Amino acid sequence: MQIYMQTTKTSWNYLDDMARASIEELMDGDPELISDLVNTLIASSPDLLKEIEVGIKTGNATQIREAAHALKSSNAQLGALSFSELCAEMEKRGRSGEISDIETLYEKIMEEFERVASALESWKEHLTSQ
Repeated sequence: MQIYMQTTKTSWNYLDDMARASIEELMDGDPELISDLVNTLIASSPDLLKEIEVGIKTGNATQIREAAHALKSSNAQLGALSFSELCAEMEKRGRSGEISDIETLYEKIMEEFERVASALESWKEHLTSQ
């Protein structure tokens, strides 16, 4: 599984304005703190995405639900709302046990994660250039 291989850059404006403003306010606009938070999210997401992939391959709905929940929550806080919504759907499917045809949703999540990771990197660059 390859993660974060997008070749075109996604603007930080892709992230929700209100969520970004909330994080910036919470962290007193400190670019280092925000960068650390973003780096942590980007670093932890591949493991959670891998958990979902393994859950799909093994038919483990609980594993899918738990990993999707973690991704949904952390990404929503940083303004990745489209990604968070896809993860919410994955979580719902894991909770209900309806995972037999879930691969297409997983592919959408992977594609969206690449956009989100690029947007988060762009946001970090924007903050440090101010």
